[in-house]
Amino acid sequence: MATIALLKRMVRRIRARWPKVRILVRADAAFAAPEVYDRCEGNCVDHLIGLVNNKVLERFSAPNHKAAKIAYHGWLAKNGASLGLSPNLPLALEPRLPKIIPKHGIAHPQPFA
Repeated sequence: MATIALLKRMVRRIRARWPKVRILVRADAAFAAPEVYDRCEGNCVDHLIGLVNNKVLERFSAPNHKAAKIAYHGWLAKNGASLGLSPNLPLALEPRLPKIIPKHGIAHPQPFA
């Protein structure tokens, strides 16, 4: 897979120059493959992979989405006035909140081969 080869090369170069830096890979749904997740997790590389929305993901992410919405409204009530925003911002004007998909697991370090 060409994606894995590119990922290996990028991580190797970054770690050669900055060995202790935290690396975050952000990609869209085209790169949502088990090999990409496994490679990142196996090498302590954080990753955010966008997924196409569907009913299963909506149901799975609902608790986190609700928590993010509550946190956003709390932040808006506390900080909105200083930014010229109304604490009662209508839902139609509310920024679209990301759906947060928890992925549980422990990354076990192993070098890219």
